[in-house]
Amino acid sequence: MVTIRHIEDTEGKSVGDHALEFVVANHDEIIQIVQRAQSVGRFETDADAAAFATGLKLPGVVDWPQFAERIVAQNEGTEAGR
Repeated sequence: MVTIRHIEDTEGKSVGDHALEFVVANHDEIIQIVQRAQSVGRFETDADAAAFATGLKLPGVVDWPQFAERIVAQNEGTEAGR
């Protein structure tokens, strides 16, 4: 389960406790990817490294299945798909 909390606005003011929660399947070794991001020392905190690595990986997890379905559907109507 992924939980994203909106805890402050762009000016640093509290906005209450609003959260998004969802479950997403992932074929990547996301824990290892986050650990590698944390180990390079380019982020101020481990949480920043985790947010960065996760933020990069999640769009691919969501987009890839939908993209693959569109490609298959398009190929079914062509000579290549027959």
